[in-house]
Amino acid sequence: MKKNILIGLLLGMLALSSSAVAQEFTPGKVNVLRTAQFEELFLNDKVIDRPVVIDFSAEWCGWCQKMHPHIAELAQKYSGQIDFYQVNYETDLDLIRALGIGSFPTLVYIKTDGSMVVDENGYRTTSVLDETIQEVFYGK
Repeated sequence: MKKNILIGLLLGMLALSSSAVAQEFTPGKVNVLRTAQFEELFLNDKVIDRPVVIDFSAEWCGWCQKMHPHIAELAQKYSGQIDFYQVNYETDLDLIRALGIGSFPTLVYIKTDGSMVVDENGYRTTSVLDETIQEVFYGK
């Protein structure tokens, strides 16, 4: 709880200093997520309708680039069931630092109850990512 409050305060300051880019969410796609949007969607005890997968990655990260097609495939598979986002190191470093993400690729799974599961296991194939999604969101 204290960590969420601290992150909320820090992200509130970041939102004031960063330019918010309002974007439409497209089901079945991996949507770009900026710092201000993260705060708006996932902090302050917001209730979300669907589970969320957020890919924290960097342009210079070869493993991140190799994993992007696998995440895109799952975004299509779970269209309308799970929302998929990507946060880019180059544009949202302050958010990445505030969340304590230190390696790439890192995936964050957000359940509908607001709890987060951080997965720093690096590159994975579509089937392994799908197994993780099933385990985290559906208990299978």
